[in-house]
Amino acid sequence: MLKVKELRNKKKESQSSLAEVVGVSLRTIQNYESGKVAVPYKNLEVIAQHYGVTVAYFFSDEKDDQKSKVAEKKSHNQLIWTDYETFMLVPLVSKRVQAGFLSNWDTERDSFEDVLPKVPWEVDKEYKGRYLTFEVTGESMESEEEPYDSLFEGDLILCREVQRHLWKSGLHIHKWDFVVAHKTEGLLVKRIVKQNMETGELILKSLNPRFPLQKVYMDDLVAVFNVIDVKRSRRRR
Repeated sequence: MLKVKELRNKKKESQSSLAEVVGVSLRTIQNYESGKVAVPYKNLEVIAQHYGVTVAYFFSDEKDDQKSKVAEKKSHNQLIWTDYETFMLVPLVSKRVQAGFLSNWDTERDSFEDVLPKVPWEVDKEYKGRYLTFEVTGESMESEEEPYDSLFEGDLILCREVQRHLWKSGLHIHKWDFVVAHKTEGLLVKRIVKQNMETGELILKSLNPRFPLQKVYMDDLVAVFNVIDVKRSRRRR
């Protein structure tokens, strides 16, 4: 990855020194810089923090003197594919803008997504469809009995939109967790345990047993997303 080398040279740092910071061998850093080996996301985070840039910087068109900004690119597919094959940049709906999501998604989704920050996700292929990253709020999806499946406050989840015409044919409720955007209840991260095709009724379940089942109707939904992947937050309450 050329930008790693550029940042290292600008700081006048040796490859051996950077290898020590990242916790890898000198040969690994050499392979990162030459592009022979993909840089794992966790190591990109370390390198980005070390040089005072964001991870997204490595995939943007910025120059070294512009690294405080993220280059703006537009894509009707809402995915920005980098020239680094194993990553895609996906718009982030953080806690602060979740209310704005509900009011803008149906009418101004393209312009709304253009102004959102982008989060890099490591992937093994090019995904089709419309994707967003959501920041998890609350503790409804925390469970001591299902820690592997739990979603914690501050986690980032990669989600793929389920097109509206597919709702009526039945959601794959046994395969995915969901983000359900409800007109009045807001963004809900849940499991769907029951779907009534005739009435449009959905029964939503939290992993946290302190939260009761919740009934919603598809006619009251703005959008539905499958949860594809998660980045675990290091922050804990």
